[in-house]
Parts: sequence; C-alpha cells; structure tokens
Amino acid sequence: MAARAAYNLARFDLVSIRLAVACAQSGSLTAAAREAHLALAAASRRVRELEEAHEALRSLSLTDHMTGLYNHRGFYNLAEHHARISRRSHIKSLLIYADMDGLKKINDTMGHQSGSQAIMAVADVLRSTFRDCDIVARLGGDEFAILAPNVPLNESRKIIERLRNNLKAYNEAGHHPFQLSLSIGAVEIDHTYEFGIEDQMAKADAEMYRDKRDRRAQSGV
Repeated sequence: MAARAAYNLARFDLVSIRLAVACAQSGSLTAAAREAHLALAAASRRVRELEEAHEALRSLSLTDHMTGLYNHRGFYNLAEHHARISRRSHIKSLLIYADMDGLKKINDTMGHQSGSQAIMAVADVLRSTFRDCDIVARLGGDEFAILAPNVPLNESRKIIERLRNNLKAYNEAGHHPFQLSLSIGAVEIDHTYEFGIEDQMAKADAEMYRDKRDRRAQSGV
C-alpha cells in the first residue's frame, strides 16, 4: 500500500513538473525552464524506479519463492481468466493436477533440504515439459497444477507420457539419491464450463487420486 501510494504521488509530481516546464518554455524564463527540466528528469527516474519496484512486488505476490513457478494465488487468477476465454471462444484447455509421490519419506529419511531439492527438481521437469504459454504452478507443499490452453483432453495421454518420460530421464541421470514421481489427474475445460476453477480442480484432484491408487495397486505398495 505504501509503495503504491508513493508511486501515485511520484506520478502526480511528474505531471505537475511537466506542466511547469510547458509554462516556463512558453515564456522567457530560461532559468526556470532549465530547473524544471532537471526536476522533470529526476521525477522521471523516480517513477521508473517505483514502477520497477511495483512490478517486482506484484511478481512476488504471484510467484512461489522456492521454485519460481506461479503460486496458488497466481495460478487461480490466471486460470480463471483463461477459463473465461475458453468459454467465450469455444477453446478447449487441459487442466492437470499433480502430486509428488514420497515427499514425506524423502523428508524423513534424507532431511528437509533434500525434500526442498526434490520440489525444485519437479518444478524444473515441469518447466521443461510444458510450453511457455502454459500456466505452471506450485500450489503448496507437494502439489502442482498446470493449465494448458488450446489442448483437448484427448491430448492428455501424450502429454502425461512425455512428463513421465522426463521424470524418468531425470532419475536416470542420478542428480540426487531420491527418485522423482508424480500422481497425475487431468480434466478438460471447454465452452460448457460454467463453474469456478475450484470445481474443475476438484475433478482433476479426484483423477489424480485415482491414478495414485492404481499405481500403488500395480506396484503392490
């Protein structure tokens, strides 16, 4: 709030000084015009600095500090916006909910530093798997979400397979003693979407838990 108020005040000062310059230049007060120009330059620098600081604060409020991905707030804000576009434009989008497998075990057996490394490693794999236009987020803890605009549900198997292959490649590279694994659920958002993004997230979450149960059954765990 204080940063925003300072920014608005600086903008007001900048406008005021620009008016002073115009008034000084319209007359014969050369010294006044010169002083006003100097004040204008200083005010312009101050506004640029405040704009950069405001943008940094805005970015921090939408970004997960550990991974650099969008955080819970950033994801829901952007996902709701894209969901409305999908509805208006009849565009299908893919919503993916992913949960890390075994993070508690990593924390308990290798320490929380290793757990943090595992979270950051998953974030890196997600970044390398999805497009720049996709919204990739860490919702908190071991939970991640992705919204891929203009991708129908029938593409989900191919995308999830690519993600699992990238996880496998990371594990085989032996960067860390732990193994990365995700349980994944996917649903489609299309022009029939009428509810909040939370409703679709709940459906993707249910699909994710189904995947987790099926994979545990297959592995006998």
